Amino acid sequence: MAVRTKFQIFISSTYEDLKDERQDIVMACLEMGHIPIGMEMFSAGDSAQWNVIRRTIDECDYYVLLLADRYGSTIPEEGGISYTEKEYDYALERGVPVLGFVLDRAAMWPGDRRESDPTKITRLAAFRNKAQSRMVTFWKTASELRGEFAIALTKAFASNPRPGWVPASEAASAKVSEELARLSQDNEKLRRENATLASTDPGAARRQALVEELGTIRASADDGTLLSIFSRFGGVFASQASVGDVINLGSFENSEALIEDLWGLETMGLLQSSDARRRMHWQVSFELTPLGTEILRWLDREALLAKRASGSTPRG
Repeated sequence: MAVRTKFQIFISSTYEDLKDERQDIVMACLEMGHIPIGMEMFSAGDSAQWNVIRRTIDECDYYVLLLADRYGSTIPEEGGISYTEKEYDYALERGVPVLGFVLDRAAMWPGDRRESDPTKITRLAAFRNKAQSRMVTFWKTASELRGEFAIALTKAFASNPRPGWVPASEAASAKVSEELARLSQDNEKLRRENATLASTDPGAARRQALVEELGTIRASADDGTLLSIFSRFGGVFASQASVGDVINLGSFENSEALIEDLWGLETMGLLQSSDARRRMHWQVSFELTPLGTEILRWLDREALLAKRASGSTPRG
């Protein structure tokens, strides 16, 4: 039985000016069945955070650069290089296949999303030239970017194959093959049920796909997944809460691992941070996005229905 390989895609860019474009790329990755990773949430000048980013790039199969008209946060102690350019250089150094997407100069781009600092403008021009010395794709709109990304990523799979999460060269045992066949049948059944549900609730298929994807991404802070982390602590972020608040509620000893999971949830659009530049891990605060609130309510509803179906009576 053929096994579908999932690839981990590191998405690198400046953040505030490209939020919508990043979200489009994240959703495109999920729809293609792969795992998007983004590290927007790190403290400037914090070497421990760079170690997390470096390790994450090492574990990724492909690296995607989104470059528009801002240079981004810089690292003064390293000559003023931006985090985005540092990530790009490191991916090249490690031999991770790089897919570059550069904003076309002819694009209608808002003035408040353009660089204004003269020093950063100069550095951005040099970075753009560096990126364009390799094969890149130019884009003008978010929809154009999403389409070009899907095409380029598919071509990269064929021209520069990577091991992914399920190595194609690894032969599965008969027992594993049988289990995979069963899971495939279950997935087909779920797809049919989702299609029926989507006809009455257009958001159902999107929620189900996102929840399923969260359930496949292993958490760093414990032995569960990002879905289990979000299910347990998502409600804490209904109002703004810090990493320290979550640590106090759970049994986590490693704040770096926990914040890495919270970054993953932010990358998927479930959480957002209002103080991303804080230096200390436990001081970083998050809150639910509208999508996060929607997913959390849906999970609560599914849990309640499951209790009723099993005959359990929830407390009032």
